[in-house]
Amino acid sequence: MISAILLFMFIYRKLKKSQLQVNEAFFWIVFSSVLVILGFFPEIAITLARKIGIISPSNFIFLCIIFLLIIKVFLLTIKVSSLEQKVSNLVQEIAIRERDYAEKE
Repeated sequence: MISAILLFMFIYRKLKKSQLQVNEAFFWIVFSSVLVILGFFPEIAITLARKIGIISPSNFIFLCIIFLLIIKVFLLTIKVSSLEQKVSNLVQEIAIRERDYAEKE
């Protein structure tokens, strides 16, 4: 629970210093808030774990965290791939413009 509160404070500080975009921080704010809530009310994790058939609530929490982080990594991979394609297109466009400019001189 303490680590979740520290994570929340760290994210807030990065947002305030404009080192993190709001849309990216939203995931981490929700993530840390859920961890804080589960820290204060462990009955939620116990109940959900039992309904799914997981004996240990801590294993349930770890399973959820790993699942969410895998999804986040996948979404970031898609974003990086898209940005790499845009950079490649921009480099090609700049090279064509520089070639055309050099031919005019």
